[in-house]
Amino acid sequence: MTPADIYKAVRDFLVIAVIGFVAYRVYTDGKNAVTAQQLKQLQSQVEEQSIITQKWHAEATDANTNFAASLARINAAPVLAHEWVRPQPSCPAPAVLPAPASSASHGAAPRGPVLAGSGEVAGDSGLRDTALADFKRFWEGQLAGWRAERAQWPKP
Repeated sequence: MTPADIYKAVRDFLVIAVIGFVAYRVYTDGKNAVTAQQLKQLQSQVEEQSIITQKWHAEATDANTNFAASLARINAAPVLAHEWVRPQPSCPAPAVLPAPASSASHGAAPRGPVLAGSGEVAGDSGLRDTALADFKRFWEGQLAGWRAERAQWPKP
């Protein structure tokens, strides 16, 4: 065999190898190609996901709207005035405590009150009402936030 024949044989072999490689790639790419049916299935799945996402967005929006309404209702609630001590007009003795004894050896204590039991509202009742209203407002706000968070979860 002459060098020209060897050159032609190698060239023919390389051409056949390249044609075989191209044919193999076309065959394997054809097997991995997406069919029209698979593309339609993918589009339907994307549409379903979009619908679910829109429902979740609507639930989250409704939950946030309800949360804002709850906070407005909680913050608009007036401070209630409580009667911390109620009057006792039927109480027979007007004294809260008897007067102290005049001496340790003196057995009978004189009659008379140290503090008068007028039955009036205890002191600082406005401060107590404000503290109680702040406590209620704080925890109702916390509960409203938790309710809104729970309402945002998707429902089955």
